[in-house]
Amino acid sequence: MMRGAGATWRLRWHRCQRRTAAGSPVVSAVGAAGRSSNDRWLAWLLWALWLLTAAPPTWAGVAYVASSTAGGAAPTASITVNAPAGLVAGDLMLAMISQRTSNLPLDQNMVSTPVGWTLVLSQDDGSTVGMSIYRKVATASEPANFTWTLGSSGRTSGAILAFSGVDTTSPIDASGSQANLSSTSCTAPSVSTTSTNTMRVVLFSMAQGNTAVNPANGMTQAFSAESEAGPNGLTIGGSYAALSAAGATGSAVSTGNPAAVNLGASVALRAMAAVSVDHYELRHASGIGVTCSPSSLTIAACQDAACTTLYTGGVSGTLSASGAGMSMNWPDSVAFSIPSGSGTVNWRIQQTTVGSMSLSASGVTPAPSTASSCNFGSPSCTWTAADAGFVFNVLDHVAEVAQTVSVSAVRKSDSSLACSPAFASLSKSVTFKCGYTNPGTGTLPVRVGAVALNATGSSAAACDSGGKAVSLAFDATGLASTTVQYADVGQMLLSASYSGVAGSSEAGLVMSGSDAFIAAPASFAFSAISAGPIKAGTPFSASVTARNSAAATTPNFGRESGAESVVVSFTRASPTGVGANDGSFSGILGGFSGGVASGSGFSWNEVGSGDLSARLFSGNYLGAGLTATGSTGVAGAVGSFIPHHFDVVVTPACAGSFSYAGQPFNLSVIARSGIGFAATTLNYDGSSRTSPNQAKAVTLSDANALGLGSLSGSSVPASAFSAGVATASASYAFSAKLTPPQTLKLRAIDGNGVSSSGFAEGSTPLRSGRLRVSSAYGAATAPLQVALAADYWSGSAWLLNSADTCTSLPAAAVVVSNPRGYQGGSVASSSSGSAVSLASGSGLLSLSAPSPAVSGVTFDLALNLGSTGLDQSCQASHPGSTGAALPWLRSNNGACAASADRDPAARVSFGIFSPETRKTVHVRELF
Repeated sequence: MMRGAGATWRLRWHRCQRRTAAGSPVVSAVGAAGRSSNDRWLAWLLWALWLLTAAPPTWAGVAYVASSTAGGAAPTASITVNAPAGLVAGDLMLAMISQRTSNLPLDQNMVSTPVGWTLVLSQDDGSTVGMSIYRKVATASEPANFTWTLGSSGRTSGAILAFSGVDTTSPIDASGSQANLSSTSCTAPSVSTTSTNTMRVVLFSMAQGNTAVNPANGMTQAFSAESEAGPNGLTIGGSYAALSAAGATGSAVSTGNPAAVNLGASVALRAMAAVSVDHYELRHASGIGVTCSPSSLTIAACQDAACTTLYTGGVSGTLSASGAGMSMNWPDSVAFSIPSGSGTVNWRIQQTTVGSMSLSASGVTPAPSTASSCNFGSPSCTWTAADAGFVFNVLDHVAEVAQTVSVSAVRKSDSSLACSPAFASLSKSVTFKCGYTNPGTGTLPVRVGAVALNATGSSAAACDSGGKAVSLAFDATGLASTTVQYADVGQMLLSASYSGVAGSSEAGLVMSGSDAFIAAPASFAFSAISAGPIKAGTPFSASVTARNSAAATTPNFGRESGAESVVVSFTRASPTGVGANDGSFSGILGGFSGGVASGSGFSWNEVGSGDLSARLFSGNYLGAGLTATGSTGVAGAVGSFIPHHFDVVVTPACAGSFSYAGQPFNLSVIARSGIGFAATTLNYDGSSRTSPNQAKAVTLSDANALGLGSLSGSSVPASAFSAGVATASASYAFSAKLTPPQTLKLRAIDGNGVSSSGFAEGSTPLRSGRLRVSSAYGAATAPLQVALAADYWSGSAWLLNSADTCTSLPAAAVVVSNPRGYQGGSVASSSSGSAVSLASGSGLLSLSAPSPAVSGVTFDLALNLGSTGLDQSCQASHPGSTGAALPWLRSNNGACAASADRDPAARVSFGIFSPETRKTVHVRELF
């Protein structure tokens, strides 16, 4: 592992002189950022010196690279974290985002994540702090930083850690998290790994911003960052340790001060499988060159005997040639190298004497397990040079694009090693052959001058050993022009040969020449895309086809040694507007077969529509400097996407504990995706902030099918939705007042059939209620207290509703009328009532003393529970009043009541005392 920062290097013992089985310490050269050739040579020199005195080192599979953090004391709804220093393609990034929040779990509160990041896990304690962890494999062109946007503001911190040597296909071996009660100890749970040589990473989030989180026990600390906001702040920390064996890791504990609620997570990173070189292979179309011009060899590093997979970790070595009386020039030097990231390199040689030499590669690092081989010569690796031959150069190009190629027929000059024309102003029939280098086989031929190079001349058949003759017209300088086309992709070898006719002046003349070229795909096309509507966050399918410039499939794409692959991404097309959210896209395309790859696990966790795009993962097809892209082409071609389901949240009307039948209660309908922990689909919106609106009108229904009344407010308009959430109110009225308590559960469904069935469907207990007022009497000159009570029907009787702490009655709804003297006649007096609020179902209404004072006066008392200016009691007089808008508490009150819609009423008397029948004359206690 070599990571450098210019000339700034330091040597570091891994894990305090961790030793190999032979007891030798492992040394690595570590820098802050970047890599250079000087750095590599220095590292190799140190390594070679070590080999002279010690056993070979054992390199760790996964290594920590660097980390970066962000955050502060100011509350924010977004966090931007820089990419760690020294990050290179293939490194695995772990991001930790934490926020002080009492809202939804952090992953549900996440509005948008950066492109390419995948959620690993999310943890919160339910009220104080949340943490989400994401992963991403670094590409060759990562941005300088990444931004996460949340749905609410709070003190927010973030960190990104980078590791090398991680299996990029399946990077997470095991993971787990837990919330911890307030303590100075932060605990990350034990996880069970399934592979050896993993890297365990533990991450902590502590609901305090005063001091650092210390390294976890037995581990190396990567970072600690404090918001410095005291007990309302946030501290995050991370540690790591290499694990050699698989199995349970045990808990990891760190400490912080003071004590606080905290979260801990464990993530085990799977190591990349060990890679070795089986052999090195020298390749050429014919193994024949000319003495007057250099030829180009291809050197390949093979991981297996068939060379189906190339080693791309970087190679250095030396070429050699031997042959009695023979001489070889090395235009590119005798020492060769294959750069990291590539499995092959082209290297020029020039044999200056006629005859044959044996070629080989020696001193190659890494050392192969078997000897080098060649695909030419008899015996193998025999290079033959002649004084005459063909020289041509086919440039790397896009598949099926015709290349104009100049073919020179040359021979060695009589006076020097320089080439002179072999054919001048002549037409010759030259035999061309094609061969497959990478991949090693194919199904389509190269075409030279529109002639397919196989026995039948068929453009639908593969190259063969016979090739095909092509007529070339050489000019006075020995130069002929033709075209080369190849409809497929890969690295190809093209050879030309000519033999003089026996008995002619050219008898015995043998000329040959060859060149290698790469044909890259022109574009990628999508097909077999799942038809909409597609539920947000659920898998959908799409296929990608690699195509040439004529839009035909290139069947060899993806069969290369070190197979090329495609990255698929998603771009939102609709809705647009300031409220539109890009959401999160995930999914990996499968392997290519016949030039076509399918993916069935793509998902987008938002609603709307979008476009798929594809790009060559390497960005550089077989190192030729050519790339390819493609897309679905038509805006909004994928989708439409609709919510996976609704969650319905109901808040019971009375202190959150119950609702009276007929009483409006508040509710929320939340559109959700089906990915992870079901995030809110923010694009399900009916406001002016998005266009076109994705929200639909939602219908509410009685999920329990009570059948005991009617639901009001069952329609939620599309315009009620904002960022995926609609708030509304509804009520359920019993048909019969004497209905026992029930539970109402609400189900939501929209015009696309999206439903809450099987998911969160909020409920409220329902009680049939009435407000009861009692008659009262008291002194003529003092206020009179009148008892009010809220009752509910139990199924067999009216009982005091002690759960009622929400009912209140304004003074304007109290109707005091019809003053009468003790003889029954009308008197000129008045009284007024007070406002009253119930507690535990009971309350006292205060009536003022009669004015003017009259002894022995009675009043009719009614409570207007409606919404009009007149009460609906059975009293004879109904003066104007203001309704309390509590009609659900009306009942069968009074002799005039034919239905349960009468307001409660009573009679109150001033100046009347307890009757004689209630007076006590004598009391005697017996024991």
